[in-house]
Amino acid sequence: MSAWIACNLLGLLTSVVLVLALRMPTSPFNGAATILVLVLPTTIAQWLLLRRLLGLSPLWLLTMPLGCIVFVGLISAIPPSLWQLVDDEGIGTISALYGALGVLIGAAQWLILRRTLGAAWVWVAASAAGLGLGFALVLSTRLIDRSEVAGYAVVFAIYVGLSGAALTWMLSRAALSPGTRVTAA
Repeated sequence: MSAWIACNLLGLLTSVVLVLALRMPTSPFNGAATILVLVLPTTIAQWLLLRRLLGLSPLWLLTMPLGCIVFVGLISAIPPSLWQLVDDEGIGTISALYGALGVLIGAAQWLILRRTLGAAWVWVAASAAGLGLGFALVLSTRLIDRSEVAGYAVVFAIYVGLSGAALTWMLSRAALSPGTRVTAA
């Protein structure tokens, strides 16, 4: 799990450096280029680790960007009249939306993981819970209001922790199953 934490941290730090160097707005709603700068470094770092562990294909590199782009498209497609029916700035609404983002990313990644690991469905649940619960925590404690950077760091830590736990669990199950290709970390 320490390799998973390290690769995700490296990806996040690379994203931060790129955003600062390119002076880009950090909201993913500002376009596909921003989404790519924010998520591609982490996606690449994850793939480099998972390629070594599981021999995953480069298709993994498409999972986070596509999940984010589909999410932005879905959010943009919601008519303004529907947004008036919900508290669009409420903790529950925002947490559910980010949980949905986790489902989209996790489902795209599941399509790749299921070929190599049994019970890969847990990956979708971990991704959804990581983002949804992470945002619920930072919003309910108002951490995001006091420090946006600290808030996003907590969300990131929860996502990485839950996805790392899911990966560890799937790898341990795969190690017990004959015929599964898993190498040592």
